Amino acid sequence: MLFLKNSLALFLLPLLICCSCSSPKEKELISPAIPDTAVLIGQFNRYDSISNLYFKSYDIDFLKPAGDVADSVLSYPFELMDSSLQERYLALLLYRATDLNDLKDFIKSRDLYERYIFLYQQKKLLKPLSLAYAQTYLGNIYSRYGDYVKASSLLRQGKKYYMTGKSQDNKSFSLLNLSIPLKELNQYREAENLLLEIFDFASVSHKRKAKACIELADIYTRQNKLAEAGIKIQKAKQFLDSVPLGSDRTETFTILFKIEGDWQMADHQPAKALNTYRQSLDSAKISSAQNLRSREIGKIYIAMGNAMEQLDIYDSVLYYYNRALYTVINIDTLNDLSLPHQKDLYAENTIAEALFARAECISKHRTENVQELENAVSCWQLAFETEKKLLNAFSYDESRLFMVQENRHQVENAIGVCYRLYQSTKNQQWADEAFLFAEGNKSFVLNESVKRNIAASLFVQDDNTYKVMQSQQSQLASIDIELNNQKFSPSPDSGIIQTLIADKQKLEEALLQNENSVKIKNPQYADWLSSETILTAGEIINKIIAKSSAMVEYFAGDSAVYAFGGFKNKPLSFYKLSSDTKTASNNFLYFFSDRNLILNKPAEYAASANQLYEFLLSPLLTPGSSSLVIIPDGFISLIPFDALLTTPATSINIASFPFLIKQAEIAYAFSGRTILIQQQIKSNTGNDQLIAFAPVFSNNKRGFSTLSHSTEEILAIKELYPAGKFFTDTAATLRQFKINSTNASIIHLATHAGSGNDSSLACIEFYDSALYLNNIYAMPLKAKLVVLSGCETGAGAVNKTEGLMSLARGFSYAGTQNVVAGLWQTEDKTSGELFKDFYSNLSANSISGSLQKAKLQLIQNSSVSQASPFYWAGYIYIGIPGEKINTASGKNTILIFIAAILLLIGITVTIKKRNKINPVIL
Repeated sequence: MLFLKNSLALFLLPLLICCSCSSPKEKELISPAIPDTAVLIGQFNRYDSISNLYFKSYDIDFLKPAGDVADSVLSYPFELMDSSLQERYLALLLYRATDLNDLKDFIKSRDLYERYIFLYQQKKLLKPLSLAYAQTYLGNIYSRYGDYVKASSLLRQGKKYYMTGKSQDNKSFSLLNLSIPLKELNQYREAENLLLEIFDFASVSHKRKAKACIELADIYTRQNKLAEAGIKIQKAKQFLDSVPLGSDRTETFTILFKIEGDWQMADHQPAKALNTYRQSLDSAKISSAQNLRSREIGKIYIAMGNAMEQLDIYDSVLYYYNRALYTVINIDTLNDLSLPHQKDLYAENTIAEALFARAECISKHRTENVQELENAVSCWQLAFETEKKLLNAFSYDESRLFMVQENRHQVENAIGVCYRLYQSTKNQQWADEAFLFAEGNKSFVLNESVKRNIAASLFVQDDNTYKVMQSQQSQLASIDIELNNQKFSPSPDSGIIQTLIADKQKLEEALLQNENSVKIKNPQYADWLSSETILTAGEIINKIIAKSSAMVEYFAGDSAVYAFGGFKNKPLSFYKLSSDTKTASNNFLYFFSDRNLILNKPAEYAASANQLYEFLLSPLLTPGSSSLVIIPDGFISLIPFDALLTTPATSINIASFPFLIKQAEIAYAFSGRTILIQQQIKSNTGNDQLIAFAPVFSNNKRGFSTLSHSTEEILAIKELYPAGKFFTDTAATLRQFKINSTNASIIHLATHAGSGNDSSLACIEFYDSALYLNNIYAMPLKAKLVVLSGCETGAGAVNKTEGLMSLARGFSYAGTQNVVAGLWQTEDKTSGELFKDFYSNLSANSISGSLQKAKLQLIQNSSVSQASPFYWAGYIYIGIPGEKINTASGKNTILIFIAAILLLIGITVTIKKRNKINPVIL
């Protein structure tokens, strides 16, 4: 960092002219809207004078008065300054960002670096060193947060400049920086290759080579290559032996001993590791001049606590975790149960790590003490609150998903402790807290996307940069699809792969810049994205369900499955489900693996369906609920709840089975918060009433079986929606879908689809080509309802935090409020009948109610075989409970129009008659 600051100083100091300090009253003499040139020059010079003192001594006390001057200048509108002042303004902006970084104020530092990069690009400056400097510092800040995807993108951009220069020290520094986020993203091979490049530079310092060895040792330890890690640790010590005594050497030893301790822990030597961590702490005390309040020292304390846990020295463990907290936030270190104040939390992962470690220690080793268990829950609450602050600073969904998944086990532990407290105290608070923990870990990435869609529609819909971003996202999706095709090709082309990777990196960099630009130009957009409404468990449930409804939410952990039952204005119920639930689920789902199994074994099916109902729903529901909201999790996401039996069957007549669908209409959701966010989407969406596609695939076009009944399905819908747009057979192309889908209110797709697997992506098939899940993510959709009358459109790989990564989720991610999709391969004749009834019901019923009635009509009016839930239970509704489509069918529209005309004529005649008697005075 020091070399970068010195480099920047040499580059920028000629821009800043030193002279005498200006009067403290200068700030009061001008209006922020009309900068006074003379006053501004004085303030620039004043900052320069103080900054020079800092560069000579690196005494951090100089940064406070320098910052006051800089902030007063930076508050003026950049656009109102002349070109010479703008140049000095940009230099000051970069300096102030760096000062804040030195002061550990990373949030403000990040904002100023991003503003500098935005203005640099806007003014089309030609100062690549300054840009690379800003990108490098900003990348390191994002590494610190844990947004490793954004960090690596920024650091790659900085590296491009440094690698073109002659300075091997600069080159090695950029390689070292970039290796860190790549390591955290588990991209070990690329990180290792970057670090090995450093040893090819003859003039690189031994200290830099020692740091490269330390990073390599960490990479090898994480991969359990302990022998290789040990060699690199010893090599690092050899390099450091030739480094002169001083703070740089001691600081590097601090890092080295920390990594060596981690290596010993991986080798199951906690006693040795504890001693090595103490060496790291001793070095830190020397290099930091006894200032033991830094995140680096905090991480050493956390590591020491972990080692003590391994050694069963529990009396001291909490002390070390508290010491770790104290390095980054205020607490009472003499009180084991002291907690930081919520108002003091900020985006720092050391806070979250220490709180997580403390909570886990209490939950494992102090299981009988209610006060301490309650303290553990508070630790988790504060840790997840800190994590949210980190996640709000992230730009990439990949980074968010990585962090949320990393801490999934912490959510399970927190819910487990809440359950223990709920059982022992019978206090409703612990059921509510457990529910909020479960909600916080569900569909975070999906919810952020829905929020972005809403924010964009409110604030940036007409922003040209935002439109460019949408195009870039679509291009990135296409590249990802092609990379996947190459990956699983029998003969992948390495040249094409390298070109695609390079193109992807360029697009990601451009997208990053444009996102930064949109947020800076549209502060309301950025503020709306970061805003959050804090709700209690009861408030969430009451906002979601109606009086006669019920909501059931699940959390499927690695060791237990928990369920929550909610009713309007009633206490939340909280259960730990039977350990046999997963086995019962597998037994039930077996009957849907073949269309004939239920028909051939109706009694066995009935017993299985009723048993699973008893496990999943019976403890949570009360009689009389006419509608039900299901928020599944894990393996439960694959279960068609419609087909469960509420009581044992009294005959083998499938149509007479007491299916849950006969009792209640069912809506599924990814999370309760997803529903609440989607409720904010404007009701009036696309202008086109309905579009429908049915490729048919006559004569097995493109190798697909012919969907002969899909044409009948489309014709039936057309009778109800004559004003819609319908594309069948050869007209049902992907191009037509892309042209027409963005402005449709209802989208109906009667076609083949696949949920994807390890070697292929989930996709929907059109006559000429496929629409992949990645493409859907990048589409700006306004549809209020998407109906996916195709195979496996609601199925997909189960993600522990996001749920089913299905085509249905893709449409929700892209902006659709409500989706009807299928969990397994369907039969197009039955689908046609089902959806004909569904659309005829839609004008008078909710979406979920329409689907329920269509299923009941199929059960009651169909043949024995089609009464089997195999043919109807696979279609599920995912969306807002009770949501209606306020779009009249074509026939109804005409009738309403005629009625309106007649009413208008009637009113006019009546007024005229009245006016003859009592004239109206205007």
